Amino acid sequence: MAAETIPPAAAPADERVREKSTLSKVLSRPEVGALAGVVIVWVLFAIVASRHNFISWATTASILNRAAPLGILAVAVALLMIAGEFDLSVGSIIGFSGMVIMVLVTPTTGGGFGWALWPAVGISLLFALTTGLFNGAIVIATKLPSFIVTLGGFLGFEGLMLLLANADKTAVGGVIQIDSNSVIR
Repeated sequence: MAAETIPPAAAPADERVREKSTLSKVLSRPEVGALAGVVIVWVLFAIVASRHNFISWATTASILNRAAPLGILAVAVALLMIAGEFDLSVGSIIGFSGMVIMVLVTPTTGGGFGWALWPAVGISLLFALTTGLFNGAIVIATKLPSFIVTLGGFLGFEGLMLLLANADKTAVGGVIQIDSNSVIR
């Protein structure tokens, strides 16, 4: 009797090398979900607020003007999250930087320093960059989680804002009223 040859069993196909359709490739991209969310929200607001001039260039420009700073901030925070870290002090540093600008440009009669706006913005930016560098150095030197270090920074800058604003609880005091016709130089 002749030996019967059994064909080798076919190896199961690996789904990682399986051919995907173009639609499946497009839908698996994370940015497609974000774009779909934006489109859905825009359509919803276009329907609800159509009588209030939502679909206009002026409204679009206004929305983009308000969204641009958040987008810039989101890029930096996203890069940290991709690296496995995050910064809880970002919001308080932004607020404190605004307070630094306010104190520097407030006239000396109002308790400030009377600086011009652009040098004050530069000092505030340098402060924010130095704070971020300091937080990063602390995380690297101590090997503490960024959560702990930046939580401490968050609480510290919140307290400094209250101190700098001469605040009574959450109400800001000591800020002079400036009329809309005056320009601080």
